[in-house]
Parts: sequence; structure tokens; C-alpha cells
Amino acid sequence: MNAANWADSYRYLHHIYIGKNVAHQNRQAAFGIKQASDVILSQNTAYDFRGNGAANAGSCFGYQYDKHNLWIIYNTCYNSVYGIRQSDTGSGVAGNDVYIVGNVIYDIHPLSSNADYDPGNPWHQGTAIALWHGVLDRYVVDNTIYDVHDGINAIYAGFVDISGNLISQKDDHPENHFFDLSLIAHDAGAVQMDRNLFFDDATESYYIEANGADRVADLAALRAETGLCTHCVFANPKLVDVSQANFALSEGAPALGSNVRHAVYDTFQSLYGLDIFVDHAGNPRPSQPAIGAFELPSH
Repeated sequence: MNAANWADSYRYLHHIYIGKNVAHQNRQAAFGIKQASDVILSQNTAYDFRGNGAANAGSCFGYQYDKHNLWIIYNTCYNSVYGIRQSDTGSGVAGNDVYIVGNVIYDIHPLSSNADYDPGNPWHQGTAIALWHGVLDRYVVDNTIYDVHDGINAIYAGFVDISGNLISQKDDHPENHFFDLSLIAHDAGAVQMDRNLFFDDATESYYIEANGADRVADLAALRAETGLCTHCVFANPKLVDVSQANFALSEGAPALGSNVRHAVYDTFQSLYGLDIFVDHAGNPRPSQPAIGAFELPSH
């Protein structure tokens, strides 16, 4: 979707809904949003985006240039090189906000041909949510991410809110990580991050500060370094059956009741008059919701 590259072109392509489609094996991405306003990508399924090289490596969903109120919500993405990729900035128009909410992203890994793969480079392939560059506000809220090389990479300046996400089973290389906040001045208020659940049965690591050079080993060290993630937890999420891509929560899962209602749901309702405070399966969220994309059906 592209309104063309001229000043304020994003204003002329607006209020677009793209929902409940299935896309696979395209050259670059299932859906790409460039200059547009008030675009909702909802409940789409995208898979097998393996691309044909570095520039077109394959993303389920992508966006760049001027965007105003882009919502990527309740989608499913798997078996691709990237899940959701922001590949450059645009001019930083007023309200240039992107909301990534309630998605399920799994099986995200580099191309086998990517011989120069460097796990210490935050630009690398295999990232579930790759937020490259800045000049916009990103809200990454209540997503479930499983079996990826990296979870969420936010590179360069620009506000990012990473809240209520469940990230489990990253690749076991010691330099792969749940998130990378490279070159973001978190101490200047550019990052908000809390109530996320992390788990890996081999290694726990988080990257912060310039060029991913500062790796912290656990949540206690992360909190001491940044003051972020006060209510984050590292625990087995007790997902129902990952072998069958069932990422729902089991009874007694630590994510249950460990979250809060994020303001993005009120923002959506004020803009479009619809209540989207539900989980990935359409179940209503309780007043104390779960971390990640799913509730128990009875909650």
C-alpha cells in the first residue's frame, strides 16, 4: 500500500482495513504499508516468507516512510525471516504512530544462505519484531513470540513501548536475545518497558545501549541498569502445545492475571469507536489480563 512519495501523500490514502487474509511465499512480504493513514491490518495469517536475499529477505508484515496510525493487530506470522519489520522512518509527521498488538509470531529464523549471519549485529535476520530507525512512536503490546532467533530489536532513536509481551524460546546462541535496545537513550524516556514474560530453557540475555555492546544476564541486572521492567518475569509460560502451534495458556500459567490494560485499547476505541480489548482468539480480556496474546477461555 503506497500513496506515492510526495509531501503529505499519507493524508490521501486513509482509513483502510485489511483483514482475515492468508498470504504466503511472496517475494518480500505479505503486506507492506508505506504512505498511508489509519490503516488496520487485523487477523491476517502470513507464512513462508523466506525471500531471496538481504534486501528482500522476507517479512510477514512491513512498513516504512510516512505512516499515521498504523495498527498491526491480532495477526499470525510464522516460518519467515522476519515477523514484522520497520525498515525506515519517513519525515516524522504528527501522529506518526504504529501499534503492534496481540499478534502471534513464531518460527522466525535467518535464511540458510545467510552465511555472514552475525548474532551480535542487531540488524540481523531472524527477528520477530525488527524496529529499524525511528522518528515515530511504536507500541508493542500483548504479543506472543515463540521460537525465534531474536525477539524485539529497536534500533536508533524514537519512542518505543514494549509492554505485556510473552517471548519464549529464543535461539540458544549466547549473543541472541529477547530484545535489543541499541542506540536508544532509554534514560531519556525513549523506552517504556514492563510486564513482559521471558523464557528460554538454555540462556537468558538482554541487550541494551550502544550497538548491542552492553548485555545483561538477567532481569535483576536489567532493572539495575535501566530502571525498566519492574514487573517483568522470567518463567516457563506453560503454553498448551507448541508442537501443534497452540500457544494458548494452560491453567496456572504465570502470565495469567499478571498484566494491566494498556492505553492502546482506549486509543483505538477513541479513534474508531470499537472495543478491541480481547485476546488473539476473540475472548474478552478481564480487568487483570494475561501477559501475551491469549487468555484462558474462561477468563
